[in-house]
Amino acid sequence: MHAIQRFHYDRLQGCLKKIRKESEDFMLPEDHLQSVFLQEERLKKLLQNYQEALQHLALILKDYEKEQQLTQSLIYVHKKYRKEVLKSNKVSRILIKTQ
Repeated sequence: MHAIQRFHYDRLQGCLKKIRKESEDFMLPEDHLQSVFLQEERLKKLLQNYQEALQHLALILKDYEKEQQLTQSLIYVHKKYRKEVLKSNKVSRILIKTQ
């Protein structure tokens, strides 16, 4: 899984801000300036979506850990019950044989 590295994001945003400033200073066409602005907004939205996804993933992992513990506990209890049943069946067989 790849991650958005904050360094790369900041570098891209810095470049876009520099381009926007130069576009304003050199009075470049409005559509170019608008394209730069829209790209800045798309990057911001992607980072926001990424951060929200990470928070959601953290909650899923927390739920998974909880379910993992519950499952392991259930397995332990099952083994304990099985052992008791086998032990009682063994005692029952011994009693049947002695009669």
